[in-house]
Amino acid sequence: MRKIQLAEGNYYHVYNRGVDKRCIFKDEHDYARFYASLYLFNDANYSNSGHDVLHNDVLLAAHDVLQHDRDPFVRIVSFCLMPNHFHLLLYQKKENGIAKFMQKLGTGYTGYFNRKNDRSGSLFEATYKTIHVAHDGQFQHMPRYIHCNALDLSTISWRDGGVVDWSIAQKALDVFPWSSHSVYMEVDQELPVVDEWEVRNMFPDRLSYSSFLEEWATRGFVDGRRVV
Repeated sequence: MRKIQLAEGNYYHVYNRGVDKRCIFKDEHDYARFYASLYLFNDANYSNSGHDVLHNDVLLAAHDVLQHDRDPFVRIVSFCLMPNHFHLLLYQKKENGIAKFMQKLGTGYTGYFNRKNDRSGSLFEATYKTIHVAHDGQFQHMPRYIHCNALDLSTISWRDGGVVDWSIAQKALDVFPWSSHSVYMEVDQELPVVDEWEVRNMFPDRLSYSSFLEEWATRGFVDGRRVV
């Protein structure tokens, strides 16, 4: 049972991984399903207990005209989906909004994954982790930390300011499709998963975001030489 009460009107870094560190996204369809779930399940009005695929397809295809019918639990500020774990930066809009959203997300995706792979039981570790984002510096840092997780899929050493050639790292982030990095780079979203007001409030344009990212990711080097 969660001991920390998550407060309405606050930001939280929320993350979880597969039980026993197992892979939770086996292919692109799995990633796409979880991405769609971030949109569908962030809605107090959503219900599809019968696993009606057509019902979901209609909601996804008509998201532009159905926006007024939605009642989001949270604002999603950033996300990154990795083979065996995920990161989310969430703003809690409603009382117990994060708990309700995460319960729907975890149950819905686990049901899909188990049906697809003819398995049963838990897919995620018992309780997702939350970290309260308590001050402005921490809040601004979280998207770049979350997005740079994608560099773990390459040979780029990014932690502790270890990026030597930013252009290579930038390209790796730009081509990775399963994070909100592209939203910060002013690429149109397939679904309105990320709250773009939050993004533009932090970074007015892609240059300010990219420069902020580069400054942090390359802080360990000056003119190609290690300084920390």
